[in-house]
Amino acid sequence: MTVTALNFLELPTQKPRISFAIDEQLKQELEAQADVESRTVSNLVLLAVREYLEKTKSDRTKGKKS
Repeated sequence: MTVTALNFLELPTQKPRISFAIDEQLKQELEAQADVESRTVSNLVLLAVREYLEKTKSDRTKGKKS
């Protein structure tokens, strides 16, 4: 079997998955920003969540509230 780039991208990941609903406008904005940054929407959301959690963790350790 020949593995093409498309086949490779379709391989299932072992990472946990989560699903959530957003409005159409936000979805379009995420897609546009992901395109600008040459990322997938999933990768962009992962980056944003990581940055948010790092910031809130830092704020908590300093005694601040979000």
